[in-house]
Amino acid sequence: MDSEQSFSTHGCNSSLPMKQRFIAEEKFVVTDDPNEDNPPSYYFNGYITYVLFCMPLTFLMTFIPEWNTGSELYADFYERRTFYTQYFSLGKFLYWMILAPIGFAFVVTINLDNERRTPFTSRDGSFKDIKKLMLVAPILFFASANIFLRDTYDMRRDCPVIDTNFIQESYEKGFIQNWEPSTNFETIGELAHDHKELPEIFDSITKNLEEFEDVRCHTYTRSEVFWYNFVHLIFFFLGLNFTHLDQGILQDFTLDWEVMKNWPAMLWGVFISLIGFLIFTLYHLFVLYRESEVLGYYLIFLVLYISYFVIKTWILGSKRELHIHHYVLGFSVVLFCGYQSYYVTILGAIFTGIFIEGISRWGFDPIWE
Repeated sequence: MDSEQSFSTHGCNSSLPMKQRFIAEEKFVVTDDPNEDNPPSYYFNGYITYVLFCMPLTFLMTFIPEWNTGSELYADFYERRTFYTQYFSLGKFLYWMILAPIGFAFVVTINLDNERRTPFTSRDGSFKDIKKLMLVAPILFFASANIFLRDTYDMRRDCPVIDTNFIQESYEKGFIQNWEPSTNFETIGELAHDHKELPEIFDSITKNLEEFEDVRCHTYTRSEVFWYNFVHLIFFFLGLNFTHLDQGILQDFTLDWEVMKNWPAMLWGVFISLIGFLIFTLYHLFVLYRESEVLGYYLIFLVLYISYFVIKTWILGSKRELHIHHYVLGFSVVLFCGYQSYYVTILGAIFTGIFIEGISRWGFDPIWE
């Protein structure tokens, strides 16, 4: 038995229809806000539990082999000062695709106190938003997360190639031990990781290793990969807690002049701080992309991206009003996080969390209302 009713949403300027379901003669109740009766420790413990639950995922992805595409086009497309590889990381892709629904479930089960009965339920009781999320997640991965997450062979620029025939000949003459003739080391870095103590005949190799194992060519260890991506995991779940910022006075933090002109000093302080953060981040990305010689591409994409919203708003005219939901903000920021550094990775993690929190809590609400 279904019925329709209209209800207003906190943090949104619209009223949407809500379906009420009856399961075993009991009303299905959805919720958009945290349970105010829960102490802060409830949400903190939920955060820690989910992070610890996902730690094995971050570790296991380091064991998934990378695929050498052999494509210079692939390497050139993703090339940044700290990222250059022909390898596609299946581990990073699976980590990203598994983490997306887990993040959705975190918002429902922890932030919203699991009142939707299932971890992947939308506000109307359907599963439409989790399905859309799984379609959008690969777009963000190939646009940016493929770069700001880390795997073993992410930095392969100018890596010197080993003469494997020379190594095998040295093995046969007894100059090197524990060598499997079928082993294929592509670079000096890979050889050194398996042979820490090299005889004198390999002095030239170790010398070259010191020269090339820098920002141009580096084979990340499993430990380096795990801890780097674990930092991403921590801040991803931190971004998912955006729910708790939409409480109290912050509920009035809406970028609408009719609301802004009545803001108290605290909200203007938050707004000015965010503007400062935005300016610093834009300048930081400007410098990184300029050094990576991709600034022009990002500027062109930015102009096209903004133009889409401007033109469509103009076409719709007074019929509909543009409403930038925070899931749109999160999605937009992540699109431009195409660099591998701790700052950009943390930025991408937080705003990925904000994006998914918006989808899980409110759904893919219309941008033009």
